[in-house]
Parts: sequence; C-alpha cells; structure tokens
Amino acid sequence: MRNKKLLGLVLVILGFTLLTLTGIRTISNPEIFTHIALGQAGSVKADPLSYTMGNEKWINMHPLYNQIVYVLWSLGGAGLITLVHVLIVLASFIMMFRFGREWGGPLSQTLALLLCARLMIPLFNPGPDAFFMLFTALFVTLLYRVKNFVLLAAVLLVLQVLWTNIHPSFLLGPLLILFFAVENWRETRKTSRTAVITPLTARLFGLFAASLLVTLINPNLINLHRHIIANWALLTGTEGLEWISLFNSYFSQKFISGLTLFSLLLGAGGLITLQRRLPSMITLLALIGAFLTVRSIGSLHLFAFLAFPFLILSFNAISEYLSRPLTAVLKTSNSFLHTLLSAVTLILVVASIGSLVTNRAYARIGSASQFGLGVQKDAFPVAAAGILARDDFPKHMINIAHDGGYIALLVPDRKVFCDTRISFYGTDFYQTLDHALLGQRDAWKTILSTWNPHAVVLNACWPDAGAFVNRLIASKVWKLVYFDGSTVILVRDIPEYSTLINDPAIQKYGVRVLEQSRRDYIRKNKGIIKAGNPSRLIGAGGIYLVLNRPKEAETIYSALTTGNPYMAGGWLGLGQSMILQKQLSKGIGYMEKAADITPQSGRIWMNLFQAYRMKGDKEKARAASAKLKKFFKADQAPVEQEAAVQKKSARGPEQIPDGSDLEMPSQLK
Repeated sequence: MRNKKLLGLVLVILGFTLLTLTGIRTISNPEIFTHIALGQAGSVKADPLSYTMGNEKWINMHPLYNQIVYVLWSLGGAGLITLVHVLIVLASFIMMFRFGREWGGPLSQTLALLLCARLMIPLFNPGPDAFFMLFTALFVTLLYRVKNFVLLAAVLLVLQVLWTNIHPSFLLGPLLILFFAVENWRETRKTSRTAVITPLTARLFGLFAASLLVTLINPNLINLHRHIIANWALLTGTEGLEWISLFNSYFSQKFISGLTLFSLLLGAGGLITLQRRLPSMITLLALIGAFLTVRSIGSLHLFAFLAFPFLILSFNAISEYLSRPLTAVLKTSNSFLHTLLSAVTLILVVASIGSLVTNRAYARIGSASQFGLGVQKDAFPVAAAGILARDDFPKHMINIAHDGGYIALLVPDRKVFCDTRISFYGTDFYQTLDHALLGQRDAWKTILSTWNPHAVVLNACWPDAGAFVNRLIASKVWKLVYFDGSTVILVRDIPEYSTLINDPAIQKYGVRVLEQSRRDYIRKNKGIIKAGNPSRLIGAGGIYLVLNRPKEAETIYSALTTGNPYMAGGWLGLGQSMILQKQLSKGIGYMEKAADITPQSGRIWMNLFQAYRMKGDKEKARAASAKLKKFFKADQAPVEQEAAVQKKSARGPEQIPDGSDLEMPSQLK
C-alpha cells in the first residue's frame, strides 16, 4: 500500500512537471507583443499603434494586463514574462486539481494532466488567457471553500474588478456566482422541501448583482460590455490570425485533431459511466470548454483547463466501468492491472517530457517555438529592426498582423499597418488585406488609395509571401531592399528612397544573417536536442524559389527535410527546386512525400498536378486533379493558383484535364 501511494505521488508530480515544461518555450506567438506595445504606449483613449485606425474608436479590453506585461518586459524581458505566465497557469491547474481529486485517484489525475499538457502544447503561449484561468479557478475555489460570506463577497468583488480590466471573459465571474446561488437554492429546497429562499441564497443572488455592477469599473464603462457582446462570435470563434505558427499548414495536424476528439469522447464517456450524481460546477466548466473548442481549435488550451477536473472524473469512471470485464478477459487482478497502467502512464509522461526538452514535440506539430526562454527571434523582424528605425524609411508601410505588435514595441515612433487586435480591426479589414496580398486587384487598389503605403515589411513565413513578392517586383513599381529569410522589405521605386534601394550593405547584412542561421540549424540538429523549426530558413526557401534561384532553394530545403522529415513544406519546396533544375522525376518524388504528410493540402496537389502534366503521366494527373478539386480553397489561394484552377475547370466537371490547359504557377516560372 505504501509503495502504491508513493508511485501515485510520483506520477502526479511528474504530471505537473510535464504541464510546467509545456509552457517553458521561446515566444513565437505574436499576441503578447501587441499587449506589451500597448502597455508601453501608456493609458490613452485613441489607438496608439496603427496609422490605419487612427479615426476609429478603440476599446481597450486588457488595460491592466497591458501594464502588467510591460512592467515584466522592462524588468526581465521575455524570460520573466514566460515564467510568470507559467506559474499562473500552474497555480490555476493546482486549484482545479483539488476539485478533481475527489473524483479520481493518482492514476486518473496523472492521465488527465498528461492529456491536458498534450492538448496545450500547440497553444501554451504567454497571453491574457492565463489570467482567465487564474480568475476562473479563484472564483470556483472561493465559492466552495470560503464559508464567511462577508469575506467571500469582499474578495470576489475585488477580483471581479481586476478580471474586468485584464480579460474580456470577465462576465463569466458573475455567471459562476449565479450558478453557485442557484445550486445553493436547489440544495436548500431539496433539504427543507420548501420553496422559501434562505438568507444565504438571497445574499448570493445579491452578490451576483453586485459583481455585475462592479464590472463598470473600467476605462470604457458600459462601452466595454457593448464591444464584447457585439464581438462575442469573433472573440470565441474561428477568426484567429494564427494558430500554431504561420507555417503550420505544412505539417500534419492529425495527432492534435485526434487527441481533441479523444478528449471530447472521453468526457462523454464520463457522463455515461459515472455511477454517482454529476458534480454540477465542474460539469458546467467542462461544457463551456467543449463549446469553446468546438467553435475554434484555437481554444484548445482553455478546454484543457476548464475540463481538467471532469477529465479526472471521466478517466476514473470509465476505468471503474471497464475494470470488471477487463480483469475477467485478461484473467488478472485489479491490483496488477492498476500497476500495469501506472507503468504505461509513467512511460508516456517521461516520453512527453523528453519530446519537449529535445524540441521534437515542437518540430512535429509545426511550431516556431523551442524549449527554453526568450524570444524566437527568427519568427519576427528582429534582424531588420535597425532598418525599420532609419530616418529615411517610409512613414507608412504594410505589414501582416503577426509582426505588428513586435514592430510597434521595437520602433515605438513608427506606426504599423495592423496588429493582432481582431475585434478592433474587424474581419473586413483583415479580409481586404488578405485579398490584396493574395493578388486581387480591387483589394490592392483599395489599400493603395486609402493609405498610400510606400513600404512592405512582409514575414516570409506567410505561405504566399513568395507569390506576393514576385508580383511586386514584376510590377516595376517596387524594389527589393532587404531579405534575411524571416523578413522581406520592399519600398516604392522613387528617388526619395534611393539611399535605401542602392545601399549594398543592407542586402549583404541580410544574407549574412540567413547563412549564419542555416549553419546553426545544421549544427544544432546533430545532437539529441534538435533545433526545432527555423522560421528564417522556411521563409528563405520560398523567396529563393520566386527569385528563380533553385540551387539556393535546394540548399535550404535539403537542410530542412534532413532536420525534420515531417515538414511537408520542406519536401514540396525541395520538389519545386528540383523541377526548376529540370530534374522532374526527383521533384515529383519529393512532392509526393509532402502529399503523404498533409494529404488535404490543395497547394501540394496543385503542384503535383502540374508536375504530372509536365511528365505526361495522365493517370496521376487525373487523380491529382480530383484531389485538387476536393481540397482547393479559392479564398485562401493567390490569384495565380485561383486562375489556374478556374482555367482547369473551364471545360466542365465531366472532362478531366490532362494538364495541357494549365499554366505554371508564378513561383515555378
């Protein structure tokens, strides 16, 4: 018995260790930099970051959080920010663990921790969601643990004011109080068999009203509530600007989607197999988490947190339900089965820890982060910061949302085009930008006529960066000034920027940065600890292809596929570089590897269809055409690809093309 308790303790400690290590990663998600930049700008009413939204009313949904992270950044940089957020999340899980502990033993607890950690790997980034977890856990803990109502009310109201000024989910606080009040009323009514509301229940309903009232203590008063209600679908939906990384579409997500489905089925199994009455509060939290993650895979980390106690319950309920038939079939005892499952769980937890500290977990899912602290510098325009800060750099530039917050933080005197504040800019703004970058003329004309940008600062890891750069260079209106793999900078070809355009030191600097990154990546991948996914090299490969430099592209993609054979984008780029060098069969072979990894990528099937057409393989071209028709999404493709698909389908669905009517995409010309 003593050994069993010791093993259980070890398992739980390892489970929390895994959860902690899941958050110890270099920062590659852009959201935190927008918050730091807003904190740096101070308390202002108008938007302090962008020149495009200067006349729009800005509702600051995280005023206190922005100040907190800016102070942390000033004191200890990215490392301190990461550690503080990890500690907040860990504290939140520990509080929720106390509610799940009574519904399952150490084995169920560890399995739930393992599952939650794996679910959070794609999204355990520093951000205000950590405080959502903290306040939720605090509210639930205080409601069920504190018996002194005056103390409870005072603490909850203070916490409610803080929650309101830190995270837009603050209305969940009054909802939790209301749910607890209703639960208390139902329990009292069941016990006394009367409909009379007790004084405690009445006070709880009063606390609910008071908690709603104090949410007005924020810089925007009731306007904050109006903004959140008007944008609730945007804030909880599928409109996220980035999930795992800018290039995660070139990696298989089967494991993550499978794990998500398993978690939802596990919760359903707990509902079915539990032999006792369901605990109302943790069931409610699990249902909220399930709703969020079904609406958006980007809420997977919130689901893991909210469902944590219920996952413990589900593992325990299902194991109890299956224990009798399993012991009968396997002809063994419950004790042996428990020991066996504990050993398997121990191996899985240790293996998961190993995959994190060696960066294999990040490499497999397409993350730009690595194990450790600090900023993942090649994911942002870090090397280009000096150029952006030059006095002769254009005042108005175009950038994608991913880089906006970082540029605003490093160059506070320069306004950006946009950043990651989705509800502020709105979907129409982002769609116009997307359509313009994808090559739609009307959208591009709208941007040029409305804001007259004279520079483009583009993250080369954006999947269609190459096609966009090719389009601008071909227009003869823009000149390529700088390229380091992570960042591409183009400016208008006018005398005002001749110094920038004609400065060879700028181009040489970018090439040196890129070459050093390539060497570092090859060197780091020789040991047990891998180098993760290098954003700079991933971006460089695509740009080299559009610049018609297939040898350089081959060098980049060979390094990428050697370092990470699970990178479909690496195999696709390697195949494209081979085709440009007239090695058709080898190129097709590489692209077929890419299709094996991500078989639902319309981009890959587009290139394979064209390659089969060039080779004259009509049977494979026909099969690729069917795949392309199934997976191609016109609203996510540049105009070159969309035009090619439209031309392919012009003869009607009954006639499968042999490829003779399809043009080469611009990046292969």
